[in-house]
Amino acid sequence: MTKLFEEGIEAVKNLPRARQDVAGEFLLAIAEQNARSYSLSEEQVKEVKRRQQAFKRGKEPYVSDKEMARLWKKLGL
Repeated sequence: MTKLFEEGIEAVKNLPRARQDVAGEFLLAIAEQNARSYSLSEEQVKEVKRRQQAFKRGKEPYVSDKEMARLWKKLGL
């Protein structure tokens, strides 16, 4: 735990209970958001870059808005 975080926790301890709950909800939201973060692996990043270059050269197929709409509908999105 960092010193700044510890100082923040100590400061929040002195707040009224309702404000402590707000701070707790905020911290939990940050933790949940961080848990949902997703990072591509190096291999995935290379693949994305390769496909971007192929697309720019006309080697990767283009998908129309209509085709994407069908896909989103099929996936229920």
